[in-house]
Amino acid sequence: MPKKRFRLVKSLFLSIFLCILLSIGSYFFFDRLAEWYILKSAQKIVSLEKQGLLSHEYGYVWSEINLAKRMQSVNNVMVKPDTLFTQADLPDNKKPAIRQDIPSLSAVAELNRIAQTSNAILVTDRNDYPLAEIRTTHTRLSLTEFNPVLLKAILQSEDRHFHTRPLAYEYRAFVRAALVSLFRSITTLSYYPPRGTSTLHQQVAKFLLSRFDAKGRIYSERSIARKIRELKLAQALKMYYPPEALLQVYLNHCVNAGYGLTGYYDISMGLFGKKPADLDICQSLYLARLVKWNRNLPKKIMTQIRIDMPRMAPEFGWDRAKQDSLLTALEKLTFLRPKRIRSDYGPLVDLANEYWLKVCRQNDMSDEEIADMDFSKANTMIRRKGNLKIQLTIDLRLQKKLEQLVKSRGFGADTTLYTDVRVGSAGMEIERTPPPRDTLRIKQRLRADSIFYEAGSRYFVRLSAGDSLITNIRYKKTGTMQYRRSVYCYTRDTLAVPGQYFSYAIMNSKTGELLAYYSRDNIGSRLSSLLRNKTPNGSSIAKPILYALNYDLGHLHSFDMITDSLEIPSPLPWARKFLMNKGTPIGMVYLNTSAPGGYPVSNHNKKFEGYDYAFNHLTESNNILCVEMIYRLNQVEDNLTGAQLYAQIASWVGAKTDTIPDQRGRIPFPADYYSVALGTLELSLYQQMHLFNVLYNNDIIQDPENHPSLVIRHLSITGETVPLTDSLTHISLFSNMDNLKPVKLGLHKRLTSNPADGLTPYDISPDTGLSSDSNASRPLSNFAKSGTTDDIIRPYNEDVATRSRTNYGLWNAVLRVELPRSEYDKPPDTLPELEQLDITLACVGEGNEKKTGARDGKSLHKYVSTGLLHAYGLPVDSGFYRGYEQWLIRTTPDSVRFGNPYETPAIDSTLLRTIIEKSRFLQWNDTLALQKRFFFGLGLTDESYLKLLALTPYFGKNASEYYQCVQGMNEARRVNEFFFAIENLQRIPVQNPTLKRTLENGLKQLQKQF
Repeated sequence: MPKKRFRLVKSLFLSIFLCILLSIGSYFFFDRLAEWYILKSAQKIVSLEKQGLLSHEYGYVWSEINLAKRMQSVNNVMVKPDTLFTQADLPDNKKPAIRQDIPSLSAVAELNRIAQTSNAILVTDRNDYPLAEIRTTHTRLSLTEFNPVLLKAILQSEDRHFHTRPLAYEYRAFVRAALVSLFRSITTLSYYPPRGTSTLHQQVAKFLLSRFDAKGRIYSERSIARKIRELKLAQALKMYYPPEALLQVYLNHCVNAGYGLTGYYDISMGLFGKKPADLDICQSLYLARLVKWNRNLPKKIMTQIRIDMPRMAPEFGWDRAKQDSLLTALEKLTFLRPKRIRSDYGPLVDLANEYWLKVCRQNDMSDEEIADMDFSKANTMIRRKGNLKIQLTIDLRLQKKLEQLVKSRGFGADTTLYTDVRVGSAGMEIERTPPPRDTLRIKQRLRADSIFYEAGSRYFVRLSAGDSLITNIRYKKTGTMQYRRSVYCYTRDTLAVPGQYFSYAIMNSKTGELLAYYSRDNIGSRLSSLLRNKTPNGSSIAKPILYALNYDLGHLHSFDMITDSLEIPSPLPWARKFLMNKGTPIGMVYLNTSAPGGYPVSNHNKKFEGYDYAFNHLTESNNILCVEMIYRLNQVEDNLTGAQLYAQIASWVGAKTDTIPDQRGRIPFPADYYSVALGTLELSLYQQMHLFNVLYNNDIIQDPENHPSLVIRHLSITGETVPLTDSLTHISLFSNMDNLKPVKLGLHKRLTSNPADGLTPYDISPDTGLSSDSNASRPLSNFAKSGTTDDIIRPYNEDVATRSRTNYGLWNAVLRVELPRSEYDKPPDTLPELEQLDITLACVGEGNEKKTGARDGKSLHKYVSTGLLHAYGLPVDSGFYRGYEQWLIRTTPDSVRFGNPYETPAIDSTLLRTIIEKSRFLQWNDTLALQKRFFFGLGLTDESYLKLLALTPYFGKNASEYYQCVQGMNEARRVNEFFFAIENLQRIPVQNPTLKRTLENGLKQLQKQF
């Protein structure tokens, strides 16, 4: 038994010994095999390099080198549009590469040859004041320019045997990583990937094999094949270059810290504001360990330094006290936060990018080339290699003032809601005989864990049992009995949402150039709030333009007065009848429309404003009469209704007017779509601004959003000017701008109507050559119009399931301002002390009573025009508008001023003609006088008698009674007879408020003379 046990133990030890011997043998065998294979492969790579047969395209480095050449080609094309791409612009590959997966080793020499690259995208305002800078600066240093502590710490941490190791890799490191991986995989019952420390040679090779991802970060694929290529390339680099050349590439290119910082110079300047040679010991140690994560992660880096300190300290000769003091000092390190984009004007960076891309399109670039010019994305060619300067038409003074005013308004900030969050969707084609109905908000609780995903997406959302699920099912007709069934799934969760919507723009009224823009847009927003978002324009655009067309065409004269409370019979196009509510008229129904029952229209307060000057009705934003204006435009042009005419005008600025939204989708624009008079046509903010500007100088720039010259003043690449091949088409809408003075008067009164705003002094100075009865020598400004849409949008801070709705408020204004030179820190010499401009302002915003008060457009936005006028406006003692209105009132014929459109005179026609003939040369004023009779008593003067007699036609059904009273007054001789006659006159009803006020003033004059 003992012998048997001895044999068993002997066999066991022999087996263990053989296994150990076999393992040792295998270890050395595979070590030699790997060495032979790697060396042989590396020799082949070196041989191919010497023959010029390795790829000059593969990998990050060569893509950067080629990118620089491509950027130069783009520069040539942009600066000289006739220049074509040639083979000389491409990398010099005389022989076709036979190894497309191995980059040429000459990339290392290329990298070490260039000392610095400095690429910047600079955005400035119209006076060349900086607005934004996107800088990609990469500085390379020689080894002598590094801090010795930093160099030594890097080598101690990353590769202690860099100078002495015969091979470019460490076989032991691979074995150790494999054993650790096996052990952890067994103990955790899950796969643990091998992780080892790469040598500096391997890291340089990995860098040459790496590529850029979409976010501008370097990445390397994870695969065994890539790792083997890395080992071969690392050994080839070691054989081809001295260690100093590879170490220099590593220090300058292989280390990253986020924020777009690559290489120790950029990292040192970005995080500490110092050059590598000037770093202290703590900063050097910190940067030496940063490479482990290639990100600035202070907690992890500090922990790693504590772990490494005992191992590194002997190399530097640090005792325990020195180590403790360094660790204490490391805890107090502070860091700068580098910015990739230096700008306080996010919307303007987005503006510059979008219109730069439009310039690229004008230069016939392909979609792929344009994508490389998009500097809103970190990894594009223009961001990495371009030196671009964009001088916008923006004026920094107006931009700052606009932002200051908007920020003080109190718009609701970004917030978080507990609401429906979409988690997945699916769709299918179905065939149904009866039309299916949508099914909305089916609520259920999940009974089991479920996974949801969007069709065609690799992303998914996992919901657990008990979570809420909301399903919406919608159908869209695609053919006869064919429908697209779409299912959308939501869960209840928190969701970050943008704040209360607003967008503001200012342009030069004379040139159409954009001067200021502010919204919630930021770089990458694609100018959503300026160009893409379309809103109904309320009455801020349509009403003034429709009034202006009617004045210009002679349908209205400057002194005309009209009423909204009179039914109009056919065959007039604007035939209408009262809209009744419980026996009370609250509006009008226009009859000339295909809509069943007609088109009902009411004023905002369901009341009538009566007989008044047409421009005053515009001031009050009368809905009923605005619809009359669009009907009056029917047949101005052949086969066009007023609605179609306005749609055509809106299309000139780029509005899509061939179709309109409908419950059935989109339908062709109807000829009788008269609701456009009240602003149902959708416009972008940019279109809104340009269309309103036609009231200033009768100039519409066709399709303005596609003209970069209205946004970019000057463009240069690498210092060379890029020509803006931009041709503007100008359209004149009106025949004579002098006909529009009543419109501007009405809009000026709209601007200044609230005394609390303090805008009464901001009239237009008459010394500019303007006169009340002649053509204007300069376009009129200082007028505005508001608009308010229906409640059509969900409030920004409400759950998607809410039924609450709110509106958009709009405001447009043309203002005259003087911008002081002193508001620039360093103003250019060519800028005058005071620069006078007429500017056009356009505003749109979401109404929210809790945040910004009353939801109408004027209340929401007038603060901007008020603030601009108080800051830059030109107050005057007496102005054009006041004088012009007084002149209009003085020259308005009595037949208009005292007219009674509601009733015909109830008096003998022959007598009426006699009265008109007697008084036809009289112009009424409030002065009535008495005179002594030849024999006794008092009586009316002949002129006063004729004045009173002249008013007879305007008393309608009471005309005969009025005539008899006037005759009685003329025949009176005693005081009591006069007072009796005056009392009779005062009891007669008067429809026209102007007539009533005028008559009362005249009778008071008579009473005072007794």
